[in-house]
Amino acid sequence: MNVAKLELSKELYELSGWYDTTYSHTDKGAVKLQDGVCADAEICPAYDTDYLLKALPDRTKWLRYNEDNELWYVAIKIRPDEISAPTLEDAMCKLAIELFKQGVLNKENI
Repeated sequence: MNVAKLELSKELYELSGWYDTTYSHTDKGAVKLQDGVCADAEICPAYDTDYLLKALPDRTKWLRYNEDNELWYVAIKIRPDEISAPTLEDAMCKLAIELFKQGVLNKENI
C-alpha cells in the first residue's frame, strides 16, 4: 500500500475535509480500513494514488518519473511549474494542497 506521508495527508485533510479514503494514518502507521472503520487510533485519512486521481480536477493529471533524481513530477495546465516528491502519492498530495492554497480547489468543489 502506497499513501502520501502523514504530514502531507494531515495538511490536505485540514484544507479539504476529504475523509472517504480506503486508508487511514493511525498511531500504528497507515492501515487499510475494514468496512470504512479504523480499528486503531485514527490520526487522519491516508491518500493513495487512486483517491487523488479521482479527487483532483482532470486538468491536473500530468505525471512523470525522473530516473536521474528519482522524483515524481506532477503539473497542471494553469500552473507553469512542476511539483516533485519522492513518491507519486506525495507529489499528488502536494499538488492538491497547492491547489487549495491558490483557491483552484475549495471545500465546495468536493
